[in-house]
Amino acid sequence: MIAQDYRKTKETHQIGLSTDKPNAVDVLTGTLYFSTDTNILERSDGIVWELYSSSDTIGTGNVTGPLSSVVDRVATYASTTGKVIKDSGILSTDIARKSVTNTFNAGQEIAAASPTIWLRETDQPADQRLWSFTSLDQTFQIWPLTDVGEQINTGLALNRAGNISVAGTVLAAGLSTTPLNASQLTSGTVDNNRLSTNVAKKDSNNNFTAPQTINGALTATGLISGSVDATFGAAVRAGTGLYERGRTPAVGEWINVPFNAANFTTPTAGATFVVTGANYFYTLVGKTVCLSLVIGGGQATITGAPVRFHITLPIASNQSHGVPFSYYASGHGTGICFTSGTVLDLLRDVTGLTYPAGAVSLALQIMYSIA
Repeated sequence: MIAQDYRKTKETHQIGLSTDKPNAVDVLTGTLYFSTDTNILERSDGIVWELYSSSDTIGTGNVTGPLSSVVDRVATYASTTGKVIKDSGILSTDIARKSVTNTFNAGQEIAAASPTIWLRETDQPADQRLWSFTSLDQTFQIWPLTDVGEQINTGLALNRAGNISVAGTVLAAGLSTTPLNASQLTSGTVDNNRLSTNVAKKDSNNNFTAPQTINGALTATGLISGSVDATFGAAVRAGTGLYERGRTPAVGEWINVPFNAANFTTPTAGATFVVTGANYFYTLVGKTVCLSLVIGGGQATITGAPVRFHITLPIASNQSHGVPFSYYASGHGTGICFTSGTVLDLLRDVTGLTYPAGAVSLALQIMYSIA
């Protein structure tokens, strides 16, 4: 039979002054004692008195709670008295703290008229630390801000249609795999280095390996003068003419020299060379003139005894060029003509033999250089 300490068999609920409270070891474990002078309710654990609860006096006294708890769970109020707490079921390790790195294992929502997240790089220079992520007017926006939150520029904006606008330049590495649509390039320029090697460039030598068809005018500024060469490895076909720089007629096109009697003279005193018509044409290729002149029978008359005729050139020669020509004046003959500045000088021969008076006809072709 186990002995009973009958000193502990007093009432298990006691009330009195705090000075009359018995020792905790002298009462049964679980005995409650309320001190009327301090409004404190205590419970004996068999060794010491523990705070248990207080009276309903608001703002003072003890707080009551569950008989057991789970380690690291947060306690919350169970009523509006400020006296009763409960187990919230929330672990303190699940509460995010500003001073440490937090890992969120579930989605987070920020709900506001203009929800914003700010990022501040504390190791960066002044007014280069702050960024904001904002949802505003149905667009998601990223803004660089000053240290006091003033917007530096419009940053980047993405709307619900999938359109992106940026204040600066979009830099994309690996264009071959970046899904950029070239049809959306409506402004700015594409750097030459981004062009395919199969694209001809104006400031480079281009080697065309296939025939090229040009339906409009072709102006070549480097074929006559300059430092740029044009090399064509295949035929060049110009549907409406190939034009040289600063020239209206196409290359190889024959140009009619309008008839002017003043273009046909003789420098021999006392003699005349009167021409009433002529077939006078030339073509120009680069710096070479090809000239053709025919004065038919009945189109020219000689008086006196001229040694030479002068015919005005359509384009002045820069050097002297000489060729034979045919004439008929009282019989067939062959003379020699020279280019001399702005005129053709037609001699019957180099000895100064004169032309006979009367009708005369002649024909010549000559090529000469120009400046």
